[in-house]
Amino acid sequence: MIYYFVAYYGDRPRSAAEAIRLVEKNARLAASIGADLNRLRIMRNRIAHARDHITSAEDAAAYASEALNLIGLIGECVPDDLALSSGAARIA
Repeated sequence: MIYYFVAYYGDRPRSAAEAIRLVEKNARLAASIGADLNRLRIMRNRIAHARDHITSAEDAAAYASEALNLIGLIGECVPDDLALSSGAARIA
């Protein structure tokens, strides 16, 4: 996702909340993508900070699949000319 932020904003955001706000502003993306990212962020934080949480292989695979899908959708909204002119293409 750094590719996206470098292309549109020149640098990565300072926080996950800022990243989500920036994604929500992009008219090239579906409005639900910001909410989906936030849901995954909350899920990740619950798992990362829980003492005794056990995640099933199926849940982990579903999370990874959804995260990769969102990364693809966000990356695809960067036009080639913007990726080249911003230097984001060197990051990918």
